[in-house]
Amino acid sequence: MDRIERFEDIRAWQAARELNRRIYEITRRNDFARDRGLAIQIQRASVSIMSNIAEGFERGSLTEFRQYLSISKGSCAEVRSLLYAAKDVGYIDQPTFDTVMASAQAAGRLIGALRKSIDVKVRSINEEVPSYRIEPLGPELLTVRESRIQSEDSATWRYLDEADDQHE
Repeated sequence: MDRIERFEDIRAWQAARELNRRIYEITRRNDFARDRGLAIQIQRASVSIMSNIAEGFERGSLTEFRQYLSISKGSCAEVRSLLYAAKDVGYIDQPTFDTVMASAQAAGRLIGALRKSIDVKVRSINEEVPSYRIEPLGPELLTVRESRIQSEDSATWRYLDEADDQHE
C-alpha cells in the first residue's frame, strides 16, 4: 500500500466530498431551498465531515488525526439524522433519501475503519517503544517503572545507573 501524502488521497475524504456534493444538490431543490435553517444545518454538517478529515490529517499527529476523525464521524451521524428530518417533512423523496443515506453510511464506515486502523497503529507504536518514569524511593535510591507517561522532568532525577553505582 502506498503512503498517503495528501488528504485528497484518503478514501474517507473522497467519500465525504461526494456526500457533500449530493447534500448541496438536494438542498438547492424547491422546498428544501426555502427552509434555510435545515438546508444550512445539513450543509454545514456535511462540510464538517470532509473538513475535519483534512484538518486532522494535516496536523501530523496520529492522536490528533484520530480525534478529528471522531468529530468527522459525529458530523456524519448529524447528516444522517437531518436526512430523516428532510424526508419526514417531504423535502426529499424515498429514492433520493435512500441514495444520499447510502452515501452518508459509506462515508461513516470509511471514517470508522480509518479511525480503527489508527488505533491499531498507535497501540503498536506504544508497545514497541515503552516509556519509563523514574520515581524517588528515598533520598539516594531511584527505581524505574514502566509507564505510559511520555515525559517527566528528567533534570531533577539522576540516572538509574548513577544511583546504582553509588550504592554498590
